[in-house]
Amino acid sequence: MKNLLTVLFLVLAIQYCQAQNKSFHITGSIQGPCEGMVFKLLDNSYPPQTIATTVIKDHCFELTGEIPAPGFYRWIIDTTPVGKKSSEANWLAGNFYLENSDITFQGDIHTLPTYYWNPERKGKMIIQGSETEDLYQSFKTSIQELSKARNQADGEYLEQYHRPALDNIFNTEEGIRLARRISELDRQIIQATIRFIKQNPASVVALDQAGYFLLGEIDLTSGQIEDLQNTLSGVWYSPGKLSPYDRIQGKSRDGQKNRYRSPVSRHRTHRSGREKSKIIRMPSNRKICDARILGILVRPLPG
Repeated sequence: MKNLLTVLFLVLAIQYCQAQNKSFHITGSIQGPCEGMVFKLLDNSYPPQTIATTVIKDHCFELTGEIPAPGFYRWIIDTTPVGKKSSEANWLAGNFYLENSDITFQGDIHTLPTYYWNPERKGKMIIQGSETEDLYQSFKTSIQELSKARNQADGEYLEQYHRPALDNIFNTEEGIRLARRISELDRQIIQATIRFIKQNPASVVALDQAGYFLLGEIDLTSGQIEDLQNTLSGVWYSPGKLSPYDRIQGKSRDGQKNRYRSPVSRHRTHRSGREKSKIIRMPSNRKICDARILGILVRPLPG
């Protein structure tokens, strides 16, 4: 009985402490020349709004604030020289899931990612203290190998079929092989993501991943869409309120369209005009167009 009471006391104490933590407190440490640079947080609205800002002093910064619920936010370090107009070209930036908890940031000014994609910037901000961010990173790790294989296959497809096809050189057999390989990897990634959503239906991370799916950026079967709807609605929907599934679909309660976009897809790394000029930008239906050239239509495998 004594042990049972001890356990009960500990549970209640933890719940009490969690209930008291209704604000976020971020402390950060940045290596390298960063004195006087501005650190700020942007929310996931459109256009994004600044929710907190501070100045880095002696390589450290501190932020306190409050958010209504965990969500996907963007951090920015503005390296624009004093006296110059702030420009995205001088921003370091990244995304993370913010929640009302004690959170720490650690990074190196020389390697942190930039607002506009730079392949030479391979460092990342080390963020600790947000359980929601930990869950997101765990999910990304779980599909990391599949995503890596998918990106490699897509790169091979681009070089071995799509680029030659622009010059009327059609490596048909190789194109079919790679297109099928990509479709199979997409199927596996979709299945892994749906498993994650079902295992964590109450997490905003799962909701955002479902939003990425249901916005039409990923092909799902009608059964998979209905399955996601049932999984999320059972946790998130409240009578008289707009369900997350309706927001994902881009509808309001009266059926009108709104401007909701999945924060995960919205906060993709930007590319500068200079970088874009080096890249052949392909439409999202590139493989479908190529499949028609190949004389086939590659479809995702069922399931």
